[in-house]
Amino acid sequence: MKFNGRSEVPVETSQIKQIAGRAGRYRTAAQATEMSGNVSSSPDAKTSNMSPDVSPAQTLGLVTTLDRSGLSVIQKAMTSQADPIMSAGIFPPDSVLISFAAYFPPSTPFSYILIRLHNTSLLNPRFHLCILKEHLKIADAIEPVKNLTISDRIIFCAAPATVKDKDDPMIPVLRELAECVANNSGGNILDIRGLKLELLEMEVNLGSRMFLEKLEALHKALVLYLWLSYRFAGVFNTQAMAFYIKTLVEEKIQTVLSRRTFTKRIEKQKSAIPTDFANIKRHHSESENQDSRKLGAYLSDHGRSEKGLSSTDFQIAFNIPDQIQGSRSRHGTQSRSSLDLVASLRGQKTVQEAVKGEASP
Repeated sequence: MKFNGRSEVPVETSQIKQIAGRAGRYRTAAQATEMSGNVSSSPDAKTSNMSPDVSPAQTLGLVTTLDRSGLSVIQKAMTSQADPIMSAGIFPPDSVLISFAAYFPPSTPFSYILIRLHNTSLLNPRFHLCILKEHLKIADAIEPVKNLTISDRIIFCAAPATVKDKDDPMIPVLRELAECVANNSGGNILDIRGLKLELLEMEVNLGSRMFLEKLEALHKALVLYLWLSYRFAGVFNTQAMAFYIKTLVEEKIQTVLSRRTFTKRIEKQKSAIPTDFANIKRHHSESENQDSRKLGAYLSDHGRSEKGLSSTDFQIAFNIPDQIQGSRSRHGTQSRSSLDLVASLRGQKTVQEAVKGEASP
């Protein structure tokens, strides 16, 4: 299951296969580049892009799930055919967007230009334009920034940033980074006020979920900064420091999550103790009442009193198995469970006293 922004929906077979397919990518791009000189010139080696000393078994990826209940869904999806793709999603090239924007006045909001292009485009039935939801939100977020070219706005709209609402903490970060590009300066990561780096110096607050959300927002902002540093290298020139800070934030998030998980587990165990104790106490009370009713019924049926009852009487009254009673005659002692029962009903404190009591009824 996945959350689509409105509700929980099943993951489609094509999506499961796409995610599972990554399990076979056991080698990074850097490793593949290093091994390219050792690749055999045979047709098979070129097709598989494997080193001669790598067997096909080593390239086999394994896919599993966190919960056992989801494993059957994965197995069924991997053995079934995905629905055919009826059309491919595309987005207008930058050159088309720039040419189309030239027909509008310079003050026209970029989000309006995107909507107009989306509505007026004529496409072959095998293609469709991708949804502009995130692009429009980012375009509106950086619209107040002046001196940005259409090319700059196109790059920002394609950035890995998510804007949920008008109060999203990503909006001020987007605007500040866009101003750095517009002014062609001020891209030092320590000068970006929207990056709440002071979170790294704060003590871990396990009781506040807001603290974890702020850390996650900072991590997303750092990812955005690093992404832009590859497009505007002359502006965002502290990439190495950004990577280091990103590592610190990830360690902080990991610490918070591990401690929160441990704390929740301890609290759950503590909260379960009183409930279990209450259940045990109630069960013990119910057992005592039931034993008293059994004994009263036995005494009433046989016209006898509790004083002077033998172990045989207790065996009959409480349906004690014969093999337990028989162990007393063979070994001169009775099992602890039946002796405890006898001692409890006679009001005696120890098992030894119960044995003495049975010896002289």
